[in-house]
Amino acid sequence: LPMQAGAASVFKRIDLGVPAGTCCFAYAVNHGGQVAGGIEFPAGNMAFLWDPAGGMTELGALPGGTQSTAHELNDKGQVVGESTVRGGTRAFAWDRDGGMRELQMLPGGARSNAYGINNLGWVAGFSDSPQGARAVLWDLAGGMTDLGLLPGGKYSKAYGVNDRGQVVGFCSTASGARAFLWDASGGMRDLGLLPGGTESKAYGINNFGQVVGFCATAQGDRAFVWDAAGGMTDLGILPGGSCSRALDIDDNG
Repeated sequence: LPMQAGAASVFKRIDLGVPAGTCCFAYAVNHGGQVAGGIEFPAGNMAFLWDPAGGMTELGALPGGTQSTAHELNDKGQVVGESTVRGGTRAFAWDRDGGMRELQMLPGGARSNAYGINNLGWVAGFSDSPQGARAVLWDLAGGMTDLGLLPGGKYSKAYGVNDRGQVVGFCSTASGARAFLWDASGGMRDLGLLPGGTESKAYGINNFGQVVGFCATAQGDRAFVWDAAGGMTDLGILPGGSCSRALDIDDNG
């Protein structure tokens, strides 16, 4: 966690206190310092929420479920992820008042997953359908929106959503995966490729509409940042590195 010390930023490493003999993966942190992720028990994974004041809380699984993993949380402490139920994954949302609940699937769907949530309680992920996976946007107050496909698309998945309701992810097409940006007014927009790129995927978006992800090239994957003014920019690789991917971006860019 970053801690300001004069003009410089220093970092303090905090042990989250996982149960003895287990492995823990942290996937998301909010502005209150809460952390969400998964604990790897011998019998399977279990989603957790860690709080600086109260420590670690295991979130359990959906009814009939055996495992769960948390992928994201918002500043209200609402957590989203997946729970394994009846041999398939189901998207869930969790909060302290209502516990864990399953999110709606598209008609005929057998599998779903939730990857992003904003501070309005809008959740990004995907649901299976008889026609293939579809990127979806859930509203925890009720309702689900099928975000559709790019022209010629086969299936799509959403990974991030900002507080403006803009959603990012990727759509599989005949020419490879393409990163997309979706909003209610313009629908799904292809974010394109870096020079020499063959496919792209987007994972994170901030409240200014800046998008991050990666683009596959002949030289390996390259992390990118995209904005409406400048398009897609290659973020490069570390010295001696062969590939890079960007998974999230804050409002400072």
